[in-house]
Amino acid sequence: MKSQIAFFMGEIDCRNHILKHGSSRRTIVQNAKKVATRYVRAVDELSRPRKPVKLAVVALPPATEAQHGNEHQPSVGTHAQRTVAVAAFNAGLRAAAKSCGMQVFEAIASLGDEQGRPLGAYFADGVHADPRCLPVVVQELRQKGWLDMHGHDLAVAQALACIAPPTRHSLPCGLGDLRTARLVLAERAALRCRAAGAKTAAVYGAGRHTHDLGLACFTRAGLRVVALLDDSPAVDTLHGVRVMRPDAVRTRFDAVIISSDGHESTLLQSAKRRFGSSKLIMPIYTQPE
Repeated sequence: MKSQIAFFMGEIDCRNHILKHGSSRRTIVQNAKKVATRYVRAVDELSRPRKPVKLAVVALPPATEAQHGNEHQPSVGTHAQRTVAVAAFNAGLRAAAKSCGMQVFEAIASLGDEQGRPLGAYFADGVHADPRCLPVVVQELRQKGWLDMHGHDLAVAQALACIAPPTRHSLPCGLGDLRTARLVLAERAALRCRAAGAKTAAVYGAGRHTHDLGLACFTRAGLRVVALLDDSPAVDTLHGVRVMRPDAVRTRFDAVIISSDGHESTLLQSAKRRFGSSKLIMPIYTQPE
């Protein structure tokens, strides 16, 4: 199996050094792309003598709006100039990475507003991405084949299990779409179950929500759905899994995931009454107790 290495170049280097060597838009863009190209080539040359390795570079996050007075790494230029530098660097990064067969991770780079400022929901200090970015970052890592949630990456799941999603900002990376956001939150619930040691689950709620959501968001996280529970089943099976009343289920499972956007609190209380502490009970939209 190939080793996997992702390289980060700090936003601080871009905001400080690149702008020292150019003030016009043209020179900023030229300098940023030149640095990005040299950076990727250096990464490529560094890896060649070693055993087969899977490489990626991480695109720079949005430029900070703060004027840092650090004597060693101060902010240089205006925020608009720094935004131009970051955009040019990332464009150069993509082009150079493509020519070398590297992947580019874009999740953190997408966490800015229309003016290129870091979204406060993800950058508590206006500079550094904080743990609230993890659901988006992990999704990209998994989609690009860098995480196998069926294997040994439960440390990621444990990290996800400790954080709350942003609530007052639209989700980045196209996750503003309601269905996509639901899938991410459902997968997070499954990751929390896996982090707690669960391997099998019953999904409580076999109505429209589960029909539209599907079960792949749970199985991708390494959780096997063995039953669908519903107080008033309208169908015998859904997504290839048997639907039954909670009091009739005989299949063994480790966790219960509540699948409803309109009645989550009601089903959550019902699950607690029925299963007590014998099962891990996990909501999708609210924080578990």
